[in-house]
Parts: sequence; structure tokens; C-alpha cells
Amino acid sequence: MRDFKNSSFSKYCIIPLLSFIIGITFSCNGKNPNESSLDIANKYYQALDNSNREVMSGLLEDTLYTVETDYNYNQAFTKEEFVNNWMVWDSLFNPTYTVLEIDTLNDHIKATISKYDMRIQLLHEAPAVWTETMYVKNNKIAKIERQNVTFNDTLWNKELLSFGMVKNNLCSA
Repeated sequence: MRDFKNSSFSKYCIIPLLSFIIGITFSCNGKNPNESSLDIANKYYQALDNSNREVMSGLLEDTLYTVETDYNYNQAFTKEEFVNNWMVWDSLFNPTYTVLEIDTLNDHIKATISKYDMRIQLLHEAPAVWTETMYVKNNKIAKIERQNVTFNDTLWNKELLSFGMVKNNLCSA
């Protein structure tokens, strides 16, 4: 019987083999290739609510397409733009995102979301609520379509109009 303990096999093969296995284990960064789209969507909303840019960065495709269907508005963000610009701006208002309803529908996620922050409080006095359709591709969020945004247009316009009047009166004084 061969003595592997003192053989060149253990010296030259075991250490590289263990290094390879450890390297593969850590290179996966804890990502689960079988993670469901629903899990990814829940992590997305939690990252939004916590303004957690690090987590968000790991959830997005390199380009995130957003669509505001009520206003026929489309925008493409690079991952860096969304995380380092949009999320930073959004966090200034101390937002609270609440998932009111969420479900998997065919190949996408359908969710009803509520958002409340200082800006919405000032101009709306109640949470904004909308429905989102999220598309996940290769375990990354690729596209979000938002529709049925509900907020008090009358109050919003009144507040904006009164702000404009105050601004004009201050500028003309």
C-alpha cells in the first residue's frame, strides 16, 4: 500500500486542489443561481427601503430600463447611475417603501408598492402607490415598468402653484 502522507502526490496535488476548491467557493460571492425572481424582487424593495446601494448594485443588470407607462416615459440607467445618482438623490428624502402585494406572474414579478417620504408628505400628504412589473434576466433586474401611480394631483398642483407664487413674489420684491 502506498503512503500518501509523505508522497509527492500530497505535496504537489492536494494543496493546489484545495486552493482550487476554496477559490471556486469564494468566487461565487454567495450568489445562488437558483434564487427565484421573487426573492430578487424582495431584496430590491428592501434595498430601496434601506437605501442600501451595495445590495442594490448586486441585484441589477448592467443597464436598468425603467418605464413610466402612465406618462409614456422611458429611461435607461447604467447600474452605476442608478445606484450612485438616483438612489443617493432618493435617499435625501428619507423614503419608506412598503410592498403591499407581490407575486410571480409568468416570467415576471407584479407588485403594488407604497412610497412615503418628506417630499411626498409636503406635496401630497399621503403615500404614493403604484403597480410595478419587474423583469429579471439571469438573476438580475433588467426592467421595471410602473403604472397606475395614485397620488392627489389636485393637492400636488396646488402646492406647486403656491410655491411658484411665493418664489415669484420673493424674486420681484
